[in-house]
Amino acid sequence: MFDPKAFGKNVKEARMKAGYSQQAMALEIGYQNASAISEFENGKKLPDLERLVLIAKVLKITPFELLDSDYPNHDANEVFELRTVVTQLQSEVEQLRIAITELTVELKKPH
Repeated sequence: MFDPKAFGKNVKEARMKAGYSQQAMALEIGYQNASAISEFENGKKLPDLERLVLIAKVLKITPFELLDSDYPNHDANEVFELRTVVTQLQSEVEQLRIAITELTVELKKPH
């Protein structure tokens, strides 16, 4: 089961490892101040899915690692495999976004 406290701990550990202050991290993911990052790290608030993916991308880890209560205790091979899957999924999501955008443009054209 998902544990907001574990998520917060993982965000904080990954943020510190990546060398970001709360304020710098907030700006990097589109917030004006550090309060959202503080709320994430304290398990009081959760990001939406898009922001979760952005946080993971900025911190150079996977969303699974952020959500996993055992992170960072996995072995390197398992983490590499998860990152590979997430990278593939992110690529597929981006391809779907492009296709949806193209379809939306096409549908708006007069017939």
